[in-house]
Amino acid sequence: MGHAISAGLRLIGTGSSRQLDKELDLAVKTMVDVSKAQALTQREQLHVSAVETFANGNFPKACALWEQILQDHPTDMLALKFSHDAYFYLGYQDQMRDSVARIYPFWSPDVPLSSYVKGIYSFGLMETNFYDRAEKLAKEALSITPTDAWSVHTIAHVHEMRAEVQQGLEFMQHSETHWKDSDMLASHNYWHWALFLIEKGDYEAALTIYDTHILPRLQASGTMLDMVDTCSMLYRLQMEGSTPLPLRLTHLPSTQRVHGAAARLAWLRRCPETSTSGRRVCFFQFPLLSEETSGSTQGGTSHSHGALQSLGHRGQLATCPHSLLPQT
Repeated sequence: MGHAISAGLRLIGTGSSRQLDKELDLAVKTMVDVSKAQALTQREQLHVSAVETFANGNFPKACALWEQILQDHPTDMLALKFSHDAYFYLGYQDQMRDSVARIYPFWSPDVPLSSYVKGIYSFGLMETNFYDRAEKLAKEALSITPTDAWSVHTIAHVHEMRAEVQQGLEFMQHSETHWKDSDMLASHNYWHWALFLIEKGDYEAALTIYDTHILPRLQASGTMLDMVDTCSMLYRLQMEGSTPLPLRLTHLPSTQRVHGAAARLAWLRRCPETSTSGRRVCFFQFPLLSEETSGSTQGGTSHSHGALQSLGHRGQLATCPHSLLPQT
């Protein structure tokens, strides 16, 4: 299980892919080889299979394997969190909610980590427009574990969806000390903070958050999640007439552009041809394709463009707006 946990965390973190990272590819292969050399329980074998499947880019099938674990082991936090994050990447809002709803009754207060399950469930509720229930559950989680950055994330979304700009700003400011050191979500929570500032028209303050927190975290982590935050923030500011985009994009790590191209092509090639998959593609591709078409890359644009056009002709991008593809 140690191999599955280690490789799974690296993959879920979106910092690299087995297609580009030889060390990560070896870690996945080692996990599989070790599993074949040992007598595993069915639960352990499902974990190994799910991580391998996720590594190969088939997110829906990986989720199905994690769900199979949760049927018999509803308090398996690893299966719950990995499936929740994968559903998030896919854009499967209903599954994000219902996957947690099915096992939520088993997480009584005496079960370790139960407060975090409240936070996970709250985000699925928010994504499916149950804002009051989502906020209530997220606040319950934070009353138990103030450092739960996922619950903070839920409340930031709720304030955004209700257009509660001032309340959102105050909440992010007052809670910052609790979530600023969270690994995967700190950058994104700062991104939400900056969104409220943009809504107020305080572009300089939003840009300060970008320069102080969002870009440095991308440069340190190199993850796709932080790249999405970085590019989308720059585009929002540019649309407001606040910052010249091409100049800012030159500050992005060049290695991330390579990883971005490899990761998106791997995911596009392996995911089923479903409308929701297309929506997920759009979620990840827009800021990265936008980066390429803004003149900040040298050699990746034509390669990505050709591959994406090929996938489009095969129907795998049928639900993704053509305008998101780089134009020749």
